[in-house]
Amino acid sequence: MRGRAVDALRSLEVMSSIHPIDLIVVVHHTDCGALFTNDDEVRAKMCARAPAHADSIQSKSFGTFQHIGLDESIREDVALLREWAFRSPGTRVIGVALDIETGVIRQVTGGEQE
Repeated sequence: MRGRAVDALRSLEVMSSIHPIDLIVVVHHTDCGALFTNDDEVRAKMCARAPAHADSIQSKSFGTFQHIGLDESIREDVALLREWAFRSPGTRVIGVALDIETGVIRQVTGGEQE
C-alpha cells in the first residue's frame, strides 16, 4: 500500500531543495490508531458522515495497516522513500518502531546496504 510516507514527500522535496538531507528516519509507534482499523472501515464512516462525497471517498487510500502490522508498514514506507526519485545520492533511510509504553525505539530496517 505504501500510503503513509506519501504525505511527507512534499515536505522532503522542499527541504531537500534548501539543504541536502543525509538521513530520513521513518518512525511508527505502537498503539497507533491505524493498527486498529482498515481503509474500508474509514471509508464507510466517512461516507456515512458525508454521503454527498461518497464517490471521492471510495477512491481514497488512508494508509491504515491493520492488515500488515507495524513492522511491515515501516518496511513499506522505507521502501517508498528509498525509491523516491528526488532522494539525493547517499541519503540513508531507516525505519524504527517506538514503543509508546516503554519509550524504547527498535530499529526495523536500515542496517542493510541500500
